[in-house]
Parts: sequence; C-alpha cells; structure tokens
Amino acid sequence: MQNVHHRRNRSRRTRTCGAMTAALAALLTFPGVSNIEASDYSNTCKSGDGQYVMDDGALYRATDKERSSSLTYAILEQQVLSRRAGHCIAKGPGAADQKYDFEWVKSRILVEIDTPCGQQHAKMTCELASDGMPAAFQCGREVLDRTDQSPGPNVRYAIDSPGVWIHTARS
Repeated sequence: MQNVHHRRNRSRRTRTCGAMTAALAALLTFPGVSNIEASDYSNTCKSGDGQYVMDDGALYRATDKERSSSLTYAILEQQVLSRRAGHCIAKGPGAADQKYDFEWVKSRILVEIDTPCGQQHAKMTCELASDGMPAAFQCGREVLDRTDQSPGPNVRYAIDSPGVWIHTARS
C-alpha cells in the first residue's frame, strides 16, 4: 500500500451516514524522551480517545493491528509542544568523534477524518524522533543545539486552502 497526498476537495466527498459518535478525551502524554542510540526515524501519533493511531503519515483505527486499511484525513491544527535538537559525538570502534544530528519533537494535531458517516475530528499527540547515527556507534557526548519546553503557537489550516493536503492510501 502506498501513501499518496491529494489536495482536499470537500465537494467530492460522499456522506453515507448512520449514527456514529466519537468521544474526544484528554490528550495522551508521552513519557520523557530517552537518548536515541541507533540510526532511526519515527513519527507516531495517538488520539486522546484511543480510537486512532498514525504511523509515519498514515492514519489507522487503533483496532487495525495489521495496519491494512489507512484512513483519509487532513490536519486542521498543529502545535509544537516541545522540541529537542542537537548532535551526538559518536563513540565506538571507528567512530573517530564524528557528529550525528538528532531531533525529538512532541506536538499536538487536530485531524479531520473521512468516514462512511461523514467527517470526524480527533485530537492527537505526536512524537517525532530522528537521528543519523549508525547502529554500530553510541552517543558518547550529546550536544544540545536547541531545546524548547514551551508550547509554540497553534497553527490553523483552512480546508481547501493552499498547503492543506488530504492524506489517503492507494493499493
């Protein structure tokens, strides 16, 4: 399955609706970030009500454990809650004090999800973690270039405006 991005167009959406309710609960919080010890990239989100999960840009129902059927959605709001970025001085055989960048970002998003019953909204808490260090090395010394624990501005995106994309999946 390949993820594809399309411009949002409300007029093309169909609504075959029965009665469906979605209860939004308090946002999930992630435990503190630990040092990243291997070359890695991860961008995951969880909805506050536990109904949805997002993995590297693809949205799924939490009950879809095989991640076989992604959902169509658009991000309506986004806010960075905290950020940590810098580089590690590598240690290990052959590391030669090389520098490898890392970044960790915790954010909150509001998504609009297309369902057979129309659109639903879900608040999600996301965590992005990335670094470029080869798995054979360890971080001998961490150098922080940026750390921000204060929430940033809440950025709102208008549906059908330039820059707002619908995220969908194609087989």
